Amino acid sequence: MERLTVSEFAKRAGVSRQAIYKQLSTDSTKLSTELSTYSTKVDNRIMLDIKALELFAVDSDSTKLSTDSTKVVNQVECNLTTFLQETIESLQEQLKEKDRQLAEKDKQLERLDKKLENSQNLQGREQDILGRLTLALEDKQKSKKWYQIWKKEEDGEKEIV
Repeated sequence: MERLTVSEFAKRAGVSRQAIYKQLSTDSTKLSTELSTYSTKVDNRIMLDIKALELFAVDSDSTKLSTDSTKVVNQVECNLTTFLQETIESLQEQLKEKDRQLAEKDKQLERLDKKLENSQNLQGREQDILGRLTLALEDKQKSKKWYQIWKKEEDGEKEIV
């Protein structure tokens, strides 16, 4: 006759140690009464006969509840895992799209930067040309006498030369 400690017995029966101790301490159920017949105290430790494992295999009500609840929990976990994986994939796709949009915006900004730089260069050249023309006009007017600034046109209008 092989004897097991409560911990070993609980592991093999698929229940907790507390559940075994509870069954041993109460006489309210058929299981607890039968389990008590398989238990003995050896060196101040409770030992159970290995044949008592059959009681837990036969106890279909609690096993069925445990199995059903385990199936429900497993199904919920599976559904939750699937949902989370789909959510992660969706978010990753959205991130890729955002990255693509950001890259496109960066290209647009580069093009606008180049256009702005060209426009500023053009405006600088125009200012330079305008400055040179102004200086040339001032030099030309300085070299003329005061009475040569206005001259008569053929149609009678005065013009600055």
